[in-house]
Amino acid sequence: FDHSFGMFGVSLEGRLRDEEDFLEARTIAGSISFKASHWRFAATAETRASDFEPQNFSDEIVIRGERLQVSATSECSLDNTAYGASGSYTFGAWSVAVAGLQFDYDDADCELTDVTPPTIERQHSVHGNDLPQLAPRLLAFESLHRSSVTRDSAFLDASLSVSLGYEEGERFWDLTWYRDREEFADIESDTLIGAVTLPLSDRTDAELRLGVTDSDLAGTVGFAGFSVFLYLGSL
Repeated sequence: FDHSFGMFGVSLEGRLRDEEDFLEARTIAGSISFKASHWRFAATAETRASDFEPQNFSDEIVIRGERLQVSATSECSLDNTAYGASGSYTFGAWSVAVAGLQFDYDDADCELTDVTPPTIERQHSVHGNDLPQLAPRLLAFESLHRSSVTRDSAFLDASLSVSLGYEEGERFWDLTWYRDREEFADIESDTLIGAVTLPLSDRTDAELRLGVTDSDLAGTVGFAGFSVFLYLGSL
C-alpha cells in the first residue's frame, strides 16, 4: 500500500518468507515521506517475527553461568525491529538516493527436546551471540544472502545503500550499491545491482536485474533475477 497526500506520503507492506526446512518469517514495514521540490525524505520502520524449524545440535552452551556440553533438538523464535531513513534528489531524468537501516534483535526463545543431559531445562531465552550454537544452520543460511532476492531474508545488523537512477521514457534504469553487515555470521559484504524496469501493461511492470556481491566469506558471486509488479489502482 502506497499513498500520496501531496507533499506527504505513507506506505505499508507485509512480507511472508518461507525458507524450506529452515524458517518462516513475517515482516510488517512502513514509511512516512516528505517531498519538497526536487527532494524527498523518508523515515522507515519494520518488525519481523521468525520461527525456526527444529534443528539438532551438540555444543557447549552457557546455562546459569556454567558451560555445559549439551545435545538436543531446538525450536527457536526470534523477533527484531529496524529503523532507518532515506533521502533522494531528482534533477531532470536523473535521480540519486541514499538510505540506511539499523536493526535491533530481542533474545531468542528456544524450546529444547531430546536433551542430553536430561536435567537441562527445556525453555531458554538465548542471547543473539549464542543463537548459532542452538540453531547451527543459521550461519550457513547467512552466508547464502548473495543476491537482492535473499538479502531481504538475511539477519542484518546494518545496511547502507547508494543508488543512481535514470528515467528513459517508460523505462527506468537503476544502479545501487549496498554495504551490509550480518548480525550472527559477522560478515560484511558489498553488492552492486543494475536493474531496468519495463512496462508490461497499464497496471503491470517487470524489473530485470544483474548483480555481483563480494565478501570475505564467499568471495565474488554474480546473480540475476526479475520481479513483476501489479498496480491495483488508487485509493
